[in-house]
Amino acid sequence: MAEEKVTLAAEYFDKAVKSQVNGKIETAIKHYINSLKIFPTAQTHVYLGIAYSLQGYFEKAIKECKIALTIDPQFGSAYNNIGNYLLNLGKDDEAISWFDKAMKCEEFEMKYEACYCLGKIYEKKWDLFSAIRYYSRALNLYPDYEEAQNSMLRLTTLMN
Repeated sequence: MAEEKVTLAAEYFDKAVKSQVNGKIETAIKHYINSLKIFPTAQTHVYLGIAYSLQGYFEKAIKECKIALTIDPQFGSAYNNIGNYLLNLGKDDEAISWFDKAMKCEEFEMKYEACYCLGKIYEKKWDLFSAIRYYSRALNLYPDYEEAQNSMLRLTTLMN
């Protein structure tokens, strides 16, 4: 019975992702919610948060990520996404701690994105040395990260 629930929840999740990719956000949200009713996972909560964010509902998106963290406190995407949603809300200082938490999650593969976002925050604050440090760290993690490359080039040019 438990295996059937997991399978059904996964089917709803897959339908949700396909709907979201096709721009059918409302349909995606319904499928994510159905999946969560059957078998809640951190990943599904984070994806539901992404769907809400695409509608501009950043507070709802943050709430979903926080629920995800109650299920899996090491789910780095949830921390990273909260940071991004806070940036969208203009709460840059609040976002810093969430990006820091994302970078501490061992399994989180996109640490370079959290570093890049921290670089953007510090660049906005005109703390250019910190910004360069974070852009550089992003590039150490992912050398082909074009946004970080462009930001490093822009700042190093600006400082010369």
